[in-house]
Amino acid sequence: MIRTLLAFILTLVLLPLSATHLSGGEIYYECLGNDQYAITLIIYRDCAGVQLDPSFDVDLQSPCDTFQVQVNTPSGVELSQLCDLQLPNSTCNGGTLPGIQQYTYSTVVTLPPCSSWTISWSLS
Repeated sequence: MIRTLLAFILTLVLLPLSATHLSGGEIYYECLGNDQYAITLIIYRDCAGVQLDPSFDVDLQSPCDTFQVQVNTPSGVELSQLCDLQLPNSTCNGGTLPGIQQYTYSTVVTLPPCSSWTISWSLS
């Protein structure tokens, strides 16, 4: 029993931990014509967590080419699921009630003609 408990405690101590406080996200693109694409990254952040970076890199990969583009951050928009009277009490406004913000990053890129592209993003 003691060995099992000790092994469990050591496992907890040795595991790397990480918290981003992201609630979700989505990434999509829109063809604008002439090989230009609008890329949009939307991130939902728990307001009780750390602030987001002012910009992120989006990776674009294909059999023809691979590169990154930087997308810049506007200010977040609060999307908390609270009654209007309680919004001032959300963590987005310094309160204690759960708060969520939406950040929308976007940019326009010109992609060389290729049969397929993979667009991705990861939080580092």
